[in-house]
Amino acid sequence: MLTGRRFADFVFIPKPEYVEEYPSAFEQYTGNILLVGISYDKKNKEHQCVIEELVK
Repeated sequence: MLTGRRFADFVFIPKPEYVEEYPSAFEQYTGNILLVGISYDKKNKEHQCVIEELVK
């Protein structure tokens, strides 16, 4: 997926019907979930990354 001058390797976009209730889509999932959030500020060329494990 193109993102300006570069590209994104993985993009997960919730379906429109899950926008408000996105977490409920995983209620039936019984395994652990790895949550990863990455943002990039093109003005100061810095990125932030948060990784959390959701243990069920």
